[in-house]
Amino acid sequence: MDLETGTGVLTIAKFHTNRDSDSRNKVVTRTLGKFGVLHKFYEGIQPKEDEFWICRIIDNVRPNDRQGCFVLEPVKKVDYTTEVGKLMKGMYDEIVPENNKQLIYVKPKEKFKNHVWQLSLDDRKQFNGRHVIVMLDESLINNNIPKIEESNGKENQ
Repeated sequence: MDLETGTGVLTIAKFHTNRDSDSRNKVVTRTLGKFGVLHKFYEGIQPKEDEFWICRIIDNVRPNDRQGCFVLEPVKKVDYTTEVGKLMKGMYDEIVPENNKQLIYVKPKEKFKNHVWQLSLDDRKQFNGRHVIVMLDESLINNNIPKIEESNGKENQ
């Protein structure tokens, strides 16, 4: 994992159909604060409009710049209504790479690491246009993801 670029980090992305019908990128995401596309060699199930996926960041084109894009590999589709919770202040730590002030990582605290989280658009705005990556725990790939309503209320009280 390279925190200066995000390469190797597991995160959440919401996909949308690309409006540019001539592009080879049929779906894209803006979840990370800059454009995200699928890796050109990805051959798995194609994410669809409004689907949430746990993804691995394969590359960050122009990592110190607001322009460029994240290259992603979808790893696991998640159900937004039952498996994705809203990560709120106090539930995470912020990590800023030493040599890349354009990136910021939001890492769930230990007691919240076993769930899939996302930040709302309003919560992302507090980071003043920086690229915000919600770091997810590797255990979420191979384990069943607990339904968020089963534990969310207990952990946030």
